[in-house]
Order: sequence, then structure tokens, then C-alpha cells
Amino acid sequence: ALWSSYGLNAYVALSSINKVSVSVGYSTKFLFWYSFVWKVQTIMGFYGIMFVSAILGTKYSETYPLFYAIQLFTIVPMSPTLNAVMKSVTIPGNQLLMTAVLGLIIIYAFSLLGFFFFHTTGEMVTGDDGDTYDECSNMIDCYKSFVRNGLMYGGGIGDYISGDLENIPQMQDNLHYWSRLIFDLSFFIIIIVLLLNIIFGIILDTFSALREQQNERKELSSNRCFICGLSRDSFEDMKQMGGKGFAYHNASEHNIFDYIYFQIYLANKNDTEFNGAETFVNECVQKEDTIWIPEGQALQIPRVDANAEREKKLEDLFKAMNERQISTKDSIAAEISKMASSVDRQMGMFRKQISSLKGEVKGLKGELEERDKK
Repeated sequence: ALWSSYGLNAYVALSSINKVSVSVGYSTKFLFWYSFVWKVQTIMGFYGIMFVSAILGTKYSETYPLFYAIQLFTIVPMSPTLNAVMKSVTIPGNQLLMTAVLGLIIIYAFSLLGFFFFHTTGEMVTGDDGDTYDECSNMIDCYKSFVRNGLMYGGGIGDYISGDLENIPQMQDNLHYWSRLIFDLSFFIIIIVLLLNIIFGIILDTFSALREQQNERKELSSNRCFICGLSRDSFEDMKQMGGKGFAYHNASEHNIFDYIYFQIYLANKNDTEFNGAETFVNECVQKEDTIWIPEGQALQIPRVDANAEREKKLEDLFKAMNERQISTKDSIAAEISKMASSVDRQMGMFRKQISSLKGEVKGLKGELEERDKK
């Protein structure tokens, strides 16, 4: 009785949700149900199909047993890998659809060329009933043939025309040969190589992105607390100083279900019986304010005074600025002393040159006076 198990599970789940939201107002209850249906519409649609197929399989078990085969797809939501594979096709559905439409338009253009320029009478194929018929007797049939055979054959539509239809390009007719060669290669490159690989690339990129998101989500859930946001390393470092570690913190100190149960407890408790802390938390929950959640704080991690830390940072900054100012003054004084010593050396050299010039001038004056006496 597969359909009864699906119906029982659905009834229990919906009844539980209704009991959780029964204590709130009608508007909040409506928003709650709307949000729930919107977020789980894919899951509800999937299990709705399973429910209908179970009923149809029970009713038509002898004539249409195919409905029971649909039940095998319940393995998809059970496996994260299969779920990611299905999402890699459904998430980029719009891109895949538009790419497929573009491919159909391109194939239509090729079918026009094939119908008006490369179709010859006598290209007959044999159907399942043994009768022979022309697949390109009209434009619609020719387009359907191009879509099916062009995508199914590995070499594109040229492989089908040259193989099954035996319409091989004639080597004697150069125009017909080269035009057919360009036609067949163009279809193969554009449709088989480019377009199909674009579709495969979109699916593979989406699957890769989903796998990265899953790994990142797994990394965050296993190495970071959901409540306070502190990392595992912070608790493991404190474990060496007497702490109890990340596992104990996640299970006992910041257990997410404790916060959920506390909100349910407040929702079912009379407002007049609240104490101060419960009143504060209830007001925050009503305002959708998360200030009551200890973000960045934990019992095992010592608290840091924000004002003291800010003052310490300012003190370190001023100290670094003073040290830099002192070092700058010292460097400037050293440069000035170097320049002064260099100027003194240059002045001494100038004095020596002046004194030597004075001696030479006196010598010349003496020589001139001796010449004048003679």
C-alpha cells in the first residue's frame, strides 16, 4: 500500500506544521503556510507524482504495470549525488530550452537548403510496415527527418543522406560535390560539435557549481558553529587551555534545536508569565531581530572588551606614529649633519685655494716690482 504510506506521511507532516503555527495570528499563519508551500513545492510535486502513480499502479496493476516503475525514482531525493545530477538539468532549464530552440531554428535552415537544393527524387526509405516512402516529400516531413536523423547519426545529416539514402556527392560534378561537402560539414560542426557541446557544457558547469556549493555547505556545517559563527579552530585552541572542544560546544552549548524548542516554548506560553529575558527574546522574535543570538560569543571563548580593544589599538597606533616621527627626525638630523660636514670640507678646500692664489699674487707683484726697478 504505497499510496497509503505517502498519504499518511503527508498528513502527519502537515498536521505537525499546523500545530506549530496554530498559536500565531491568521496573517502570520498564512505567510507561514505560503512560505512553506513555496519552498517545498518541488518536493511536494515529486511526491505528488509518486502518490498518483501509486494509486494508478494499484488500480491498473494488470494492464499498465509501468506505473510501479515510476516508484523507483524515489531513490533520487535519497541520494545527494543523484539530487545534484537532477538539479544540474533542472536549474539551467531556461538556458537549455533556449539553446534547444536555437538548434531547431538552425536545423530548419539546413532542412530548407536540403529540401530545395540537395533533395532528389527516388530517395526512398523503408518503414516498419515494409512500405517505402520519401521522407522529404514535403517541407514538414523533411524538417522532421533532419531533426531526428541529423541528431541521431554520429556524422550528422550528411552521414544519413550518404548512408541510408545512398545520395553520395558526385565527384564528376564539382559544384555539387563542394556544395554538399560544405553543407554536410557545416551541419556536423554547428549542430553535432558546437551546439551539443554547449548543452553538455551548461549541464557540467551547473553540476560543478552545485558540487562546490555542497562541499562548501558541508565544510561550514562541520567546521563552524551555526549559532555563534565561530570556527572549529577557535575551540580546539581553547581545548588546550581547559576547554571542551568544538563537538561539545555544538551539541550542548549552542545546539540549534535548543533555540528552536525555546521559540516554541515562548509561542505556547502566556505573555503575562514571561520573565525579563523571555520578554526580551519574544520581542526580538516578533521583530525578526537576531540581536538575542550570541553572534561571535561562546562560553569557552573568553570575551574581549570592545572599548578596551579599541583603546589598545589606538594606543598602538599612536605609539607607532611617534616611533615613526622620532625615526624621521633622526634621519633628517643625520642627513643635515652629513650635509654640514660636506659643506665644511668644501669651505676648507676653498680657503686653501684662496690662500694659494694669494701667495701666487704676491709672487707676481714681487716680480713686477723687480722688473720696474731694473
